[in-house]
This record gives sequence, structure tokens and C-alpha cells, in this order.
Amino acid sequence: MGFLGGPSARTSAKQSLRFSTRAVDASIFLLTRQLNRNMVNIMELFYANIALLLCNVTVFVMCLIARAHVVSASKALNELDWEQTASLTGDMATVKKSIQKLNNRLNGMEAKDPYTVLESLRAQANVQPIRQQTQIKQSGG
Repeated sequence: MGFLGGPSARTSAKQSLRFSTRAVDASIFLLTRQLNRNMVNIMELFYANIALLLCNVTVFVMCLIARAHVVSASKALNELDWEQTASLTGDMATVKKSIQKLNNRLNGMEAKDPYTVLESLRAQANVQPIRQQTQIKQSGG
């Protein structure tokens, strides 16, 4: 028999076919494994991009809020009458001084009678502190 039609040719073709299918199966397995890893990496990047986008939107909104506060403060300062502010400041200083004087008067009313203070000092002077006796040990020779 010839080269193409003999039994040895058929077995070698089957073996090479088995080898090639095993090689293809192995390569398909490796490719699918690699694709799965790539898909996981792509999904991780996708979620990371979404998180970064949300952070950027939050910062942008916070900047808009801060700008609105600055604009409202500048409008309030433009409408402010500085002479009226100065007079209010002076009035507040006057009120503060009068409150301090009143507090001093109230504190003076709460003070004790000087005679009772002297009596309490005399009572404290009569009490003598307890003295500790020290023992001196002599050693020597």
C-alpha cells in the first residue's frame, strides 16, 4: 500500500489529529482564561472610572456652592453702610463697659462682711497643726 492509504498513515494521522486537538483545546483554554482576566481588569477599570467621575462631579458641585457663597457675601458687603457699622461698634463697646460695671457691683454685693472674715481667721489661728515626731536613730561605734 502506499504512503497515503496505509494503516500506519491512518494511525499517524489520528495521533497528529489528537495532538492537534489537544493543542487547540489547551490554547483555547489559555485564551479564554486570558480573556477572563482581561474582562476582570476591564470591569475593575470601568468601576474605577465611575468612582472617579462621581468624585469629580462632587468636587464640581462643591465649587459651585462655594462660588455662590462668595457672590452672596460680596453683594452683602457692597450693600453695607460703613458709617452705620462704625456707630454700632461704638454702641457695642459702651454696652460692654456698662455690663462689666454691673457685674463688678454684683460681685461686690456678694462679698462677706469683713468682721466675719476676721473671726474666721482667728478661728483658723487657734487650730494648731499636728506635728510629726521624728525619731532619730543613732548608729555608731
